[in-house]
Amino acid sequence: MLEGEKTRSQSVTQNWESTAILIEGVIVKDVKNVVSQNAVITEMYRNDWGLGNTDLQQATLIAFHPRVTTVWYLHERQKDLVMCIKGILRMALYDDRKNSPTCGDVNVFHLSEKRPQLIVIPPNVWHGFQNLLGETSQIANFFDIRFQHKEPDTRRLPSDTDRIPYHFPPL
Repeated sequence: MLEGEKTRSQSVTQNWESTAILIEGVIVKDVKNVVSQNAVITEMYRNDWGLGNTDLQQATLIAFHPRVTTVWYLHERQKDLVMCIKGILRMALYDDRKNSPTCGDVNVFHLSEKRPQLIVIPPNVWHGFQNLLGETSQIANFFDIRFQHKEPDTRRLPSDTDRIPYHFPPL
């Protein structure tokens, strides 16, 4: 190796399993696209995947404007299950839970419909998104608790807050 050169650790095993160390409670489920004669089919969620206690109550489709970075979100009771269904997104998670063995950890994912993944985000984990494309990107978001319009279970921080030790790169 040349001076200053670094080796890069692999991001997946030879069986295509992620080598990432995940925040406590975060689950990543790789799913497969099935190419048929007339379509491409992607199973987005099955209750027999073993993703923990998940009693889905609501689903939303979120379309991110081109090259947008969202605020940071946190839900105190709600578990989110997120899958990118169009485009390419950067999603960052920050564990601010004082009793968590991964308190202070950050996970960054690059999501795309080309390699579908279902990401389970436990309650009290901050999460934010960045659309990496000059066109709309979309996620399907499933919840285990229905949104309560009168008492939302959502806290927000600006995308550039110093309370979270991750800053989305400029686009």
